[in-house]
Amino acid sequence: MPKFYEIPADYMQSLPWVFQGIKEMEELAKIINPYLDGINAAVKRHTDNANVLYANEEGIARWETILGVSPPIGGSLEERRNASLAKLRSRGVINLDTLRDVVETYLGVPVEIEYQWNAQNVTWAQAREEHGSWGAVKAQRWGDFYRTGEPYVIHIYYKGVSKLPDLAPLYEMLYDLIPANLVVNVMYKYQTWGEVQAKYGSWGQPRGQSWNTLRMGNQTI
Repeated sequence: MPKFYEIPADYMQSLPWVFQGIKEMEELAKIINPYLDGINAAVKRHTDNANVLYANEEGIARWETILGVSPPIGGSLEERRNASLAKLRSRGVINLDTLRDVVETYLGVPVEIEYQWNAQNVTWAQAREEHGSWGAVKAQRWGDFYRTGEPYVIHIYYKGVSKLPDLAPLYEMLYDLIPANLVVNVMYKYQTWGEVQAKYGSWGQPRGQSWNTLRMGNQTI
């Protein structure tokens, strides 16, 4: 249901019935209606700017000042909204769920989180048992099985974007959020040769697409 400020103004409808059909009042309404629409537009603008999800350029700049968020370099309005929303979600209990929520909100895509204190190395036998054959394993990374991460270092991987975003504002948020003994690395998870080949079936199919498109995982099938 539309809000009252989204409904086009109709001055004549607000008048008693005795004024209906009077030419002078109808002409007056033609002058008043645009002013009422302007007032409604101002109400809508201020209402939308009170919410990060709907704020325009003016509103999001105010939110960035309030929250102390550095806008992503060259970021679109949607990316700036995501950055401010991520800052709002960084408040509260500090745990991996909070961390995931902040990063996914900023990037706009799901992420994978790896950290040394729960990462167990997988043996060749376990890898084959899990995947059934070595052919199914070829699309995986060696790092998926043999993890050599440093203690207290959190690796966050994301994929599914068309261009790499500016991560500086995100890192600023994260290091305000996490304990000082932790390190966070946010990295794009590029497609491997095996993953691309598994998706297409043969190297002839992706002909005409750039390797950058393929490795970003945005290829068409």
